[in-house]
Amino acid sequence: MKLTRKTALALMFIGSASLTSMSAVAADAYISDNVYVYLQAGPSNQYRILGTIETGQKITLLNETQNDYVKIRDHKGREGWLPSEYVSNSESFRYQVSNANSAKEAADAKAQQAQQALNELQTVKSDLDSELSQTKAELAKTKRSLAAALESQQVAEKALADVRNDEEFAMWREGGMIAGVGIILGLIIAYLPKPRKRSGANPWM
Repeated sequence: MKLTRKTALALMFIGSASLTSMSAVAADAYISDNVYVYLQAGPSNQYRILGTIETGQKITLLNETQNDYVKIRDHKGREGWLPSEYVSNSESFRYQVSNANSAKEAADAKAQQAQQALNELQTVKSDLDSELSQTKAELAKTKRSLAAALESQQVAEKALADVRNDEEFAMWREGGMIAGVGIILGLIIAYLPKPRKRSGANPWM
């Protein structure tokens, strides 16, 4: 089956419209920021390529320049040449971001360590506060026990003094009674009639 020229043109137009519609639906894309520079064996692009160096990577200048090329040593220890237009004395944005991230990570680590140390100190303080409260409670309890013991001691001393006073009074009373009885007996004996002597009796009988 042969296609006419008009039919072919119509099909081409339809196909072109379909491709345009598909392109409109597809997501946007961007060129990657990670561009690589070729490291040459000599000071031109005619020399052998030793490898690539990522833009932003730190390098060491070897103070040799020729044909707008500069000799360097990369982070892998390779020595070679690359165009001087790709060399900058200031740190690249990539390196600045990397350093900032490293500094942030170090600061975060220090902050975490400081927070951990603070938590440990707070735990120690809480333990010390608890021990201090317990010690204060035990001290108050000991003071109460001491006061009760002193009060009991005073009561015991008073009771002992009362007992001693009672004993002394009892002894004095008994002594007085004995003395009084002795006096009464003496008076009674003194007033008793004396026996008379018989006349002519033998005094030895």
